[in-house]
Amino acid sequence: MVSNISTAPVKVNTLTAPYHLASGCYTGGRNLALNRTAEVGSYRTYSSSGGQFLGRHEFFIRRLHSASGLWIGAYMCVHLLTNASVLNGAGTFQDQVETIHHLGRALPLVEWSLIFVPFIFHAVVGVQRAVSCETNSSMYRYGGNVRYTLQRVTAWIALFFIAWHVFHMHGWFTSIFG
Repeated sequence: MVSNISTAPVKVNTLTAPYHLASGCYTGGRNLALNRTAEVGSYRTYSSSGGQFLGRHEFFIRRLHSASGLWIGAYMCVHLLTNASVLNGAGTFQDQVETIHHLGRALPLVEWSLIFVPFIFHAVVGVQRAVSCETNSSMYRYGGNVRYTLQRVTAWIALFFIAWHVFHMHGWFTSIFG
């Protein structure tokens, strides 16, 4: 039996394709700023809109985005466990806080390198992805599509809450507004 199926890579132009192959998001037929053409069956994407670096390294950036999300989740567990130590009494909680503050001058370096930079990277890449993709859960009520939409909604809520929390707890709101 002879097959008419070609094994050659097929180029898909995202100007007309509603599903962006490289990022895995529904674009509603819109063009994504970073990726104009994607090759089926590969992670390579090409850009002609000035985003050459981001277009060439999209796979790596997406993996870093995932890894930074895991790092943020691990930090969140440590943060919540430290705060939950107040259940053992105020003294236990104060001991935990003093342990952290014993880092002294290294504390800002640790905060920025291990918490703020991964969070800012994760937030910037996440906002770019959330803004460039459209939800299609109103057209297709599959569980995955609904989860995709809920993930974006909760990400916006978490972004604003964490930004408020950090600014408030560091006293940056009082220095800006007070």
